[in-house]
Amino acid sequence: VLNERGIDDDTIIRFGIGFAPEAWGTLTNDRTFRWEQLIAAGLATPKREKKGCYDFFRNRVLFPIRSDSGDVIAFGGRRIGEDGPKYLNTAETALYTKGSVLFGMQQARQAIRMTRSIIVCEGFFDVITPAQAGIEHIVSTCGTALTETQAELVLSVADRVFFCFDGDTAGTKATWRAAEMLVPLASDRHEIRLCRLPAEEDPDSYVRKYGVEAFQEVLDKAPTLTAYLIGEITRGAKIPEARAKSLGVAGSLLRRFSAPGLKVFFRQYACEALQLTLEDFDRLTADAPARPGDASLRACPCCGGEAEMISEVAGHRVSCGQCRLTTTHAPTVDDARNLWNRRERPRMKPLAAKCNEKSD
Repeated sequence: VLNERGIDDDTIIRFGIGFAPEAWGTLTNDRTFRWEQLIAAGLATPKREKKGCYDFFRNRVLFPIRSDSGDVIAFGGRRIGEDGPKYLNTAETALYTKGSVLFGMQQARQAIRMTRSIIVCEGFFDVITPAQAGIEHIVSTCGTALTETQAELVLSVADRVFFCFDGDTAGTKATWRAAEMLVPLASDRHEIRLCRLPAEEDPDSYVRKYGVEAFQEVLDKAPTLTAYLIGEITRGAKIPEARAKSLGVAGSLLRRFSAPGLKVFFRQYACEALQLTLEDFDRLTADAPARPGDASLRACPCCGGEAEMISEVAGHRVSCGQCRLTTTHAPTVDDARNLWNRRERPRMKPLAAKCNEKSD
């Protein structure tokens, strides 16, 4: 598997790539390890009828998944041969929560700091192949759908963020879901681009087939978040009914933008694409139906607690139910939600001490 992709020894060592033999007891028959510990770590599975357990990963190339501190907390395994699922990840454990970490972040951290940019893809080899070719500011979601936690993480470490998922139908759907998720999370300082690869291609295969320069060109030409959204919303919308539907989606998305600048320019871009005046757009989208996630409030940037919308005579505000961090009053619910969601974690860290004082 590694030789087919031309993965060299330096890259194998850098990413800590390993191998699980085709045996049921490589770990579980080793007296050095206790069964309870192996099961708790997701490396062994209890037997159903008999006492004992067997190895979870067998005959697979293993990719260690690391925490922010660099400790290995889980593994992803790529099968060798045709038996079993192509990829297998450690189940959630006390140390590992699916969707909370990104593969390759430790190796990419220095390049991310130097370039102030990050590329997010899906698979393990989608990171390893480009990184070996020189594109080192790249991470992956470990083969799972992008989560809000992962999105917040990449937005907190870089100003330029590229999302480059597979070119198949599933990848296309994942790109749209990511774009919708990013609408309330993005700030005016972010440049977010969503790449489109040819069908049946992924970053790994594209770099191997066309080279790293061609892949970089795909990244550079990728549409920004607002351009991508408008392009997808209005794609093929030529008849009145289709344009009316596009207008409704655009109006619903506009409500979710928390970055004031992006919100203004998205509105202008939507009007140009739909050939409407700003006044007509505002009038026609005033009662746009809510899309899934419209009413979502991000976790408290101070303590991670659950936030709630509070309506008072003076207006609307959002407050954390745990540490009581709150926004100023806003005239509408949408304005209050956008004000809360616009808060960025790095800028909120100094408030942690105040939150602790309140909780004491």
